[in-house]
Amino acid sequence: MTIEMAQQIWDSAKAADDSHAFFALWQVKAPGLRVNNSGDLLIVRMRDTALNLRNLGFVDILGNVRYLLADDISGLYYGLTGRKEVIAIAQEFVTGVKYRELTGQAVAIAFCAENIPHVARAIQKKH
Repeated sequence: MTIEMAQQIWDSAKAADDSHAFFALWQVKAPGLRVNNSGDLLIVRMRDTALNLRNLGFVDILGNVRYLLADDISGLYYGLTGRKEVIAIAQEFVTGVKYRELTGQAVAIAFCAENIPHVARAIQKKH
């Protein structure tokens, strides 16, 4: 798989709407997501700080994420806009979405503990 293939998958996927089972279960909203062909997985763009698509995350109803390009997610994240006095970095997708909704703060979702330091450095360098 390549980044070009990730872009093709993203471009061909339908936008996720608020009726998706993930949003109903967790009672949250996350903008800019798409769904896979069967409609059961949310597709998340994993970007660098220049907002370039570098990978895709596939989120199941429980919030578990699988990556399209599994070899390296270092420094990649899904960003939720909000107040930027502090930009929170969340390890898990559901945690990041819920935190954004509760606080209104900007959030960068790193997807795993190992990626948090990489995302923190990237965000700090950008801001």
